[in-house]
Amino acid sequence: DGTAAFRMVARLGRAGLGRAFREAVRTLDPDAAGTQRLLAALEDPTHVVRGAAADRLSTAPTLPAGVVDRLDSPNPAVQASAVRAMSGHASEVRDALAGWADRQVDRAM
Repeated sequence: DGTAAFRMVARLGRAGLGRAFREAVRTLDPDAAGTQRLLAALEDPTHVVRGAAADRLSTAPTLPAGVVDRLDSPNPAVQASAVRAMSGHASEVRDALAGWADRQVDRAM
């Protein structure tokens, strides 16, 4: 199950995360606890972890609200992971994403 896979990844440490973490994410149940783990993984310092979590969240029937909240992170890598997780959910996030993009442009000018 997903929880066992996450325990396995924890035992492997950062060095073994790549393939093992992607498998753990793939098997993670989309229940509340699993969703919270995936949302937390969007903020992980390792790009492999962030990417795997974003890809799994993008396959959810509806996007968890916490994904949009990650757009407010000061970390651009977290923001990029949130945008990646929104793939396939345009109708759900269009307004929030447009507002975030406008703020990014304003900040750049």
